[in-house]
Amino acid sequence: MIVVLLMFIIAVLISSFCYTGSNIDSVGYINKTLGFEIQNAYVICDYDAHGGFRGEGDRYIRIKVEDNDFEKRIKDSFDWCSEKTLDIKIVLQDIEEMVKKEGGELPEFKNAYYYMKEDTELKGYPHYLLVIIYDRDAKELHYYELDI
Repeated sequence: MIVVLLMFIIAVLISSFCYTGSNIDSVGYINKTLGFEIQNAYVICDYDAHGGFRGEGDRYIRIKVEDNDFEKRIKDSFDWCSEKTLDIKIVLQDIEEMVKKEGGELPEFKNAYYYMKEDTELKGYPHYLLVIIYDRDAKELHYYELDI
């Protein structure tokens, strides 16, 4: 009886370790992509629809940034464009659909920086899409990734 109880406790501990080992907080998750730490930010929403055998799916994170140096640091980190390209407009429709399904609303971006990267080899997935939008007026960062 004690052996069975010990085996059950060990199984529970191993499964919880596997779960928490891959659980990264939302801002920390974005920090890894940006390559620097965002100071004074909080999460407005985080919709994560990853699942399946290989973890495919999409994720949308919206954070409010209260870091005074953030705009300068982010501007130097990526090749941003200040206008919506056709590709970004199409992806924004997908993001808006996901956010509405979760009960949220995607704001209209009037004064923003846009970054988009598609990669077929990144993370070993056959397709990876990353879109980052920084709304300069609202001081919000919108992070969207799609693994297929």
